[in-house]
Amino acid sequence: MSVSNIAKVLIIDLDLSNIGSIYSAIQRADPNAWIEVCAQPGLVQHHPTHIILPGVGTFYEGSSRLKERLWSQYLTTILNSPNSSTYFLGICLGMQLLASNGSEGSHSNFSPGLNFIPSNVCSLHHNILNYQGTSTHIGWNTFSSIAHDCALLTNVPSFADFYYLHSYAFDLSSASPYVVATSAFSDNIFPSIVSFNNIFGVQFHPEKSQAFGHALFKNFLQLC
Repeated sequence: MSVSNIAKVLIIDLDLSNIGSIYSAIQRADPNAWIEVCAQPGLVQHHPTHIILPGVGTFYEGSSRLKERLWSQYLTTILNSPNSSTYFLGICLGMQLLASNGSEGSHSNFSPGLNFIPSNVCSLHHNILNYQGTSTHIGWNTFSSIAHDCALLTNVPSFADFYYLHSYAFDLSSASPYVVATSAFSDNIFPSIVSFNNIFGVQFHPEKSQAFGHALFKNFLQLC
């Protein structure tokens, strides 16, 4: 395999996730990949072909760390360039940070996101008056595909189970032009996969989702 064909993967470390699980999943999906884990863009050694932003925590924490560590500027520059050949995958909180803003953990009404997907991130039951049920979606769940030609879903069947752990999600109505798949929790339908050009986001955890998660990572790393 020539060096030009090797995936150069950058995993962004905001200290808000289990980076080891992501790293191991990438190694299994592509043993030839070059993998960097960086806490700040100044530490990046190679121009990445693929960027992964994982995260577990509040939107406010993620938004603050993206800004403080200068990742917001880095990602805007590299992903908004006219002929960008870099692919991006946001996982869980990393997907949510693609939005314009989010309300979780904020001391004001909203914290700013990366604004790659013009939408809001709200609690799963923000539109259900006097909701009394469980607020956290945790465990295995399926999704319904809206865009059947999404490259992430090659060889991933419609009945595939993925592992979820979240209480907030993209607002379905405002994100609808970018929604690839949706999932259901209690009485709520929320976007589980979004995409725009080279940018993808998944609300679930592919690194915890066994064979189907492995297939999704392989699909992502084969994009070029």
